[in-house]
Amino acid sequence: MTTRANTIPLIPPAARRRRSLRFAIVLVTLCTALGACTDSATLVEEDSEQRMAVAFTAVAVSPTQINLSWPMHPASDIAGYRVFRDGAPIAVVGATAFSDRGLTPSTTYSYRYSAYDIAGNESVQSAPVTATTLADSSPRSFANDIFPILQTCVGCHSDYASPQTAYLSVTGRGIGVCGGRATTVAGSAARSLLYQKVTSSHDCGVLMPPSGRLNSEQASTIGTWINQGAANN
Repeated sequence: MTTRANTIPLIPPAARRRRSLRFAIVLVTLCTALGACTDSATLVEEDSEQRMAVAFTAVAVSPTQINLSWPMHPASDIAGYRVFRDGAPIAVVGATAFSDRGLTPSTTYSYRYSAYDIAGNESVQSAPVTATTLADSSPRSFANDIFPILQTCVGCHSDYASPQTAYLSVTGRGIGVCGGRATTVAGSAARSLLYQKVTSSHDCGVLMPPSGRLNSEQASTIGTWINQGAANN
């Protein structure tokens, strides 16, 4: 493959370990009157005499969705693009846009992407861009919204059988089982073990429930309830 000026160079996997790259990042954040913020990052790679710049945007369009877009790589044998959220791969797409759904309201996420060709060569990852999902003003109820979701877990957690015992179980434990993490931190889903265990944002054991993952909407509902204060309502 011929590497072209002002594009992302595709690097064979073995060569990536031997290559030293330097980056300069220009990040501009624009916010609308509605509170939706957009990050636009310019990544400049300096490798010998070659420089490249790629525009990459992330736009929050709802409390649970962020839209991403980037320029098409000009190489003729590009097979697709890999999208990364908070350092973890989340999608492989053939287009130059991706909608990340099922996110938690009022939460900031960081994204990168890379291009790969039909031979398996992959570009360096782009500069990161961040976007914060919009606030969700509709209150979540433990009895009406969270308790029905927890019924999926009753087989292993008998204390989830009633709203009263379920609420005490997920909020009454000051210390969690994984490294002393709190089970629920009112106002912060990201710091709550309950939310971490039903999403991919934890590093302690298997995701829950092991019999079948919660869908993105259910996980988002739990995160929103915690961010709203984890009330017994």
